Amino acid sequence: MPIVCRNVIHLNFPERFILCFRRFLRKSAIYLRGCNLLITFGGVKVREVVVYKHYFEDFFKEQNRKVQDKIIKVLDILEQVERVPSTYLRYIEGTNGLFEVRVQSGNNIFRIFCCFDGNKLVVLFSGFQKKTQKTPPGEIARAERIMTEYYNEKNKNNG
Repeated sequence: MPIVCRNVIHLNFPERFILCFRRFLRKSAIYLRGCNLLITFGGVKVREVVVYKHYFEDFFKEQNRKVQDKIIKVLDILEQVERVPSTYLRYIEGTNGLFEVRVQSGNNIFRIFCCFDGNKLVVLFSGFQKKTQKTPPGEIARAERIMTEYYNEKNKNNG
């Protein structure tokens, strides 16, 4: 049964439909006006991805449709793959548990900072378009501040 929210239609198909659907997509185009079509196969989530405050949403809204679709694809991989390849997720050396979600769309490279809260929860923080070989220290410092804010708020609410 389709789930509809915020102009997104989310369909979940059993694993056995993958091959038939892939053949269909190669030969057809799906046209929907005013909404996105997000399709997942199998629907088994290994972990949950959540957003902390408005930081990620602000970044996401600034991107064009193609980049947004690529970000959603990578986040689906984070949710559904037990061992995420370093192509999509990498630990940032010299930090205390900060990771970057790695998204590439054409020649453009994007990074979204996140952390794990327990084994099953990925918390998304800020994002940026990468224009240099190294991740800018200012972006890392900002993400660390947001991560500290997240944990302080969580401890305050739990304690």
